[in-house]
Amino acid sequence: MAQGLDPIKIYQGAGQALVTAFGSVNAGQLTASTPCSEWNVKNLLNHNLNVQKFLHSTLIAGSVEPSSMNDVNGDLPTEGAEAALKSITDQVISAAHGMDLT
Repeated sequence: MAQGLDPIKIYQGAGQALVTAFGSVNAGQLTASTPCSEWNVKNLLNHNLNVQKFLHSTLIAGSVEPSSMNDVNGDLPTEGAEAALKSITDQVISAAHGMDLT
């Protein structure tokens, strides 16, 4: 089979960019609007975290429900959104390294 793009490296790059973006959000911006009129910045951060949790669960044959990705109204993680995203993306990458993604 011909070698194509490495999906893990693509995910790593996207994850790093998103972690950087999460790190640039300050507390005063959490209630700001987004292009998704029903979500504010905090909702969008929560959604992105939940998508990564769902992806990780899928890779390890876990049991996270798809509907959890839209559970966006809770508090941000106590360690902060940036640290939480870094942690879950690292877990996704670790899980993906053990898989044949060709």
